[in-house]
Amino acid sequence: MEQFGNLHAVLWDMDGVLLDSQAAHFIAFREVLAKYDFQVLDSVFKPTFGMTNEQVIRHVSGERFTDEEVETICREKDEKFRVVIAKEAVLMAGVEHWLTEFKKNGVRQALASSGSRENIYTILDALKARPYFDVVVSGEDCASKPDPAVFLRAAGQLDVDPSACLVIEDSIAGIQAAAAAGMKCLAVTTTYPREKLPRTDLILPGLNGLTAEMLAALFKV
Repeated sequence: MEQFGNLHAVLWDMDGVLLDSQAAHFIAFREVLAKYDFQVLDSVFKPTFGMTNEQVIRHVSGERFTDEEVETICREKDEKFRVVIAKEAVLMAGVEHWLTEFKKNGVRQALASSGSRENIYTILDALKARPYFDVVVSGEDCASKPDPAVFLRAAGQLDVDPSACLVIEDSIAGIQAAAAAGMKCLAVTTTYPREKLPRTDLILPGLNGLTAEMLAALFKV
């Protein structure tokens, strides 16, 4: 771990970080909402990326649906999403290298996503990525981003101080959650351009541009 300074744990977001799942989410939302005679453009969906299903539906539809309908739509959307993503899941450039590098160097790793547990494990199995993670925390377990709960829970389960954690995120809500948790954050511009993201510790186009020297500078001993 010495080559990464005082970095002890990496908390990965999933959608937009491990893989590009945005299109699959939008396809699933559109197809399910069409059954309810409700149409939403991708441009309306995009700002919701990183939220829970319920938050997305409330955001795009307001008071259109009852609580019972929202629950049904969430379930149907996830079922559709899992079918789509199981066929399409591919790790983004640089991700496998850093998953392997962190594991090899004793840096603990957690997946901390707003997604449901079933979605998370479907994706991890499709990517063959389960063995890399010591802990998995779902948005079902606690308040969703930008609340820091998902990251703080992951750090607690890893028994690592938040100040020694690096969050890897792509969403505005996720970056805000990392800051609220008192953690360093690496943001990748896979979902939003740099100018749309909140100020954070490090912003890169993708993980293939990350170096050990960058991490050591972030986590100076």
